[in-house]
Order: sequence, then C-alpha cells, then structure tokens
Amino acid sequence: MAALLVTTMVCASLYGMLAVGYRQNERDRLKQETDSLRHRAVDVDRMLEVIHATYERKDSRFLPERFLPVIHRSLPEQVYIESLAIDNARKQVTMGGTAPSRRDIRELVRMLEESPLLAGVEESGRTVMDKDERFTFQVTGKFEEGTGND
Repeated sequence: MAALLVTTMVCASLYGMLAVGYRQNERDRLKQETDSLRHRAVDVDRMLEVIHATYERKDSRFLPERFLPVIHRSLPEQVYIESLAIDNARKQVTMGGTAPSRRDIRELVRMLEESPLLAGVEESGRTVMDKDERFTFQVTGKFEEGTGND
C-alpha cells in the first residue's frame, strides 16, 4: 500500500513538473514570436499613417482649384484677397485682404458662410484702415464636414 502511495505521488509530481515545463516552454515560444512580430507591427502602423495622410491630401475640399471659384463668387466689388492659407490639419482656411468698407467685409463673410464648402466664417485679427483708406482684414472659416471627399 505504501509503495502504491509513493508511486502515485511520484507520478503526480512528474505530471505537475511536465505540465509546468510545457506551459513555460509555450509561454517562451509565444513571447519570442511576439517579439519577432513587433517590428512588423510597427511597420504596418507606419504604413497606415501614410495611407491616412494620403487620403487627407486627396480630399478635394483642400484643393485650391475647387476652393478658388467659391472665393471668387463670394467677393464683393473692390474687395481684394492678398493672402490665402489652407490648413489641412485643422481643416481651416484663412484669407487676408483689403476692402473699401466694413460693410464689404461683412458681405464677404456672409457670402462665404453661404457657400457649400465653409462654415463658421468670421473676421479674425484686427481690421484696420491702411494709408490708402482701405480696411485691411483677415477672415477665417472651417471646411464643412462631409462635403466632397474624392
């Protein structure tokens, strides 16, 4: 009876040690596999970032060819745009120029706000009169969400 008990305990101990050893080997193998794939995963993440940046650049709302006609239609008489900056990251456009009166600037803001491409158009910065008795202004607007992704 004692021999049977000792044999059972030795078998249970052997089984326990083998099970723990197999699990440790499997854990080590999985850890090595994970470490070897980590570099490839970082490469895939970088590729995804490039793809997302490419799609953002392809967004036709940010192309001057599409945006300039909208600005041209919105310009009142004697209002001149001297600078235009399109910020892709913030989905914002900023333009600066001169106008003969503040009413013309408000009209420009209203017309740009009614355009299908811009929302939240407002005067930004200071509007001052220059030496030619024209008002120098800056207007900022956000691109409408969901318009014209090509």
